[in-house]
Amino acid sequence: MSVDLTPTAYYDGTNPVTAAPFTMACWFQPDNITDAMILFDILDTDTSSNYWRLAANGTIAGDPLRFQADSGVGISIAESTTGFSADQWNHACGVAASATSRTVYLNGGSSATATDSRTPTGIDRVGIGANGIGLVAMNGKLAEASVWNVALSAAEVAALARGVHPLRIRPGNIVSYWPLYTTGHIADYIGSSDLTSQGAGAKANFDHAPVQPVGFDFGWRGAFTAAAAGDVTSDRWMSQVYPVRRQISIVGFSI
Repeated sequence: MSVDLTPTAYYDGTNPVTAAPFTMACWFQPDNITDAMILFDILDTDTSSNYWRLAANGTIAGDPLRFQADSGVGISIAESTTGFSADQWNHACGVAASATSRTVYLNGGSSATATDSRTPTGIDRVGIGANGIGLVAMNGKLAEASVWNVALSAAEVAALARGVHPLRIRPGNIVSYWPLYTTGHIADYIGSSDLTSQGAGAKANFDHAPVQPVGFDFGWRGAFTAAAAGDVTSDRWMSQVYPVRRQISIVGFSI
């Protein structure tokens, strides 16, 4: 499932973080590569110049994903080295390690880092599919939006883009998770930043992002851990995504 948004529909709620370090990520499937679309915003609703933002910008040559920050002194932009695609799922991630380090990732790679000093203030809102006051809205589908209160590593971001469920990545540090399976009121499965539907035109869609289900036994399974060298091996992937199946087979052979 996912939510399918028109430019008149978006979601907003209370902010889950107010300062770096943090990581914000989501899956998106835009209807085109010609519009500028805000995917995910953490902002001050009283001003247009204090925010962190993930935006897919089809009005720029190469159709990059941007991780932007502004604190009243101008926009600082980290821009992906490749472009996003229309009518297919793309993974977006912004890692704010500090006031002087913000890295954007598109589909687990194509990363770039902005080092201009930016410390947005007055942060009080989160916007999904727009900037929290309905401007530059998304045209397409969104799913699996998440926020962590730490800077995820490149290997962890790559794991998210390969389909590891957000709740499996640093589960002790994820502060908000919105699966975006339905319209209307959307609960924050981790924190207290529930989302409210704004505008008109949002609808639920059965086309879901390529994310492995976390499973009913999430608490028993534990967290995904990337390989030390930064690679996510297929064996480690399987042991983390399907540990129940592996355990049953082991128990079966041991009886």
